[in-house]
Amino acid sequence: MYRSIVSYCKNYLQNFREHPGKAAVALVLQIVFLAGWITFFTFMARQYVRYIIPGITEPKGAIYSETFSQTVISVLFLFFIYKAGKVIFANDSKLMPKFAVLALSLLCAAVALPLQIWLEHLVFFLPDTNIAFWAD
Repeated sequence: MYRSIVSYCKNYLQNFREHPGKAAVALVLQIVFLAGWITFFTFMARQYVRYIIPGITEPKGAIYSETFSQTVISVLFLFFIYKAGKVIFANDSKLMPKFAVLALSLLCAAVALPLQIWLEHLVFFLPDTNIAFWAD
């Protein structure tokens, strides 16, 4: 693993020497990609720590449907990040696939709230309570 990391870094630096403009744009895209997803998952972690782990939502919340929707969104977006990360952090890929991945990331951010609402309504059969069985 150490050798693969060193090899990746050497290729990365070599790309900067050969094509400084293209490599700088790729670096900016990578930073924007990471900053956006770190912000999103910080918000998701806050939701988990505030509501789901304690098991108590706001007075008019449904803890089980919120837990379901947050978990599904987390798993789907982690899978997307895994697949997109291979493209955006590849040393030999062109800029257009990286722009496409960034555009898809923005689309994921726009779809996140409607997807959460849809998932919460999808599990209408779960009990509509604001206190979960794991709450103290």
